[in-house]
Amino acid sequence: MHIKPRVFFTLLVPLALFSLLLIASLSLYSSAHSQLLLRILFLRPYPNGTWLVKIEYSGVLLSRNCSGLLAPNPYYVETKGISKQLVVAPLYYILDSVCGDAASIVEVLSGYRGNLTVAIVAPRGFGVRSSLDWRGFGGLGGPYRLPAQLFARFYVYDSLVVYSKKRFNVYDGDGLSVVYQRGVNQSLAGLAWRIVSCVSRYVAVELGASPRRPVVVVLVAGDVHPLYPPGFAFSTGGVVYLKLGGGLDWVVHTLAHEALHGWLNYDLLGGGFGFEEAAAEFLALRALRNCNESLYRLAYRYHLAMKNVGEDYAVWSELHERLWRAGLAACGQDVYTATLRYLFSKALAEGGLRVNLFEFTEAMVEHAPPACRRRLEALLGPVYPGWSPSLAVHESTGGNGCGAAKTVTTKTVTVTVTKTAEKTVVATRAENRLSEGTGCPCIPGYVYFVVALASAFAGAAAYAVASKSVRAAIGG
Repeated sequence: MHIKPRVFFTLLVPLALFSLLLIASLSLYSSAHSQLLLRILFLRPYPNGTWLVKIEYSGVLLSRNCSGLLAPNPYYVETKGISKQLVVAPLYYILDSVCGDAASIVEVLSGYRGNLTVAIVAPRGFGVRSSLDWRGFGGLGGPYRLPAQLFARFYVYDSLVVYSKKRFNVYDGDGLSVVYQRGVNQSLAGLAWRIVSCVSRYVAVELGASPRRPVVVVLVAGDVHPLYPPGFAFSTGGVVYLKLGGGLDWVVHTLAHEALHGWLNYDLLGGGFGFEEAAAEFLALRALRNCNESLYRLAYRYHLAMKNVGEDYAVWSELHERLWRAGLAACGQDVYTATLRYLFSKALAEGGLRVNLFEFTEAMVEHAPPACRRRLEALLGPVYPGWSPSLAVHESTGGNGCGAAKTVTTKTVTVTVTKTAEKTVVATRAENRLSEGTGCPCIPGYVYFVVALASAFAGAAAYAVASKSVRAAIGG
């Protein structure tokens, strides 16, 4: 059979075009169905503060719809921010409350290498902000498109915010949104933006960029969340919540402290109270001092008030300051921050890292320049079970220092960290007066004042959870 060339091409061209269209349509169909979609629909609030919520999962791995009521859990601190005017709650809690199987969903997402689209739909008259904002995943309020594994690792544990536009205003600045209740002075919202923004920028330079840096601040006043007392705050990493009630110094201090939990938190770099909370306190004050001296003075005034009553945040953070000073004194460089930066980078690479205070001190020595490790060890002391490492800082207030042939007044501050089964920390402060002599005034003399702090707790995690509950009184 002989086919003329003209007839052959007449048949071939339409067939080729049809094949290309078929392949393209199959490709688009496959691509659409290889994506995952999570839709969270806030349908309506009820007068008692609960919400009717519908959740839809769809895609190649998931296909499910469920509806249910969302209400606060009085035993779970971060879920008490649910009311008919304002919802501030972790996404994981919302998924689990409505569908009841958040753990299995997160497991599926953790193993999926494709993208996930997250859409949060609020009823008319309500707006949305979430910890997914300002990260390049989509516009403010969504929808967001990001790798499913990234969502499962970080953002499913962070909070979303659904707010009544009649009761709340929003200030969207560069990299940070402030949702604040009407009646709250707009200048306070601007101040909150300044504090969290400057602290976040400073810490990002010091420790590295964090996927959970704060992107939403919520300021509440009045009776919106009755389960929270006035002067209460918490953070879920990307979202910082304050129920106003403390003074301006409390506001500045607390916003700065909570901003640090965008770095020192679950699935990032964390640990027991003596490491995670105390480091956050120390770094927050240091960041404010570098950002704005007047804001620092306000926050430090509140910090001093906590220290004067022996509050744990202030006492433990002093130890971190002395570890920082020890690195400077022994090595002439900031070994403390360099160690934190190394551990934070390791936490990002390994899917989270938890260290305690003793492990951090060991890491400081390990990552100090070899030439000054002996000097640093001499300041810190041994940091092994059964030993009592100590850190002594000597500040000469008179005379000419070592080998003085006249009366020298020296202020000696010694912190002894004792690693025992009970994990106690003892802080000792001593004022020494050295008289005539030619020896080196490096050995502590008479102890005029001893302050002992015994903080016994069964486990670091349980202690951290309990301490979050009492933060209403201290603003930590």
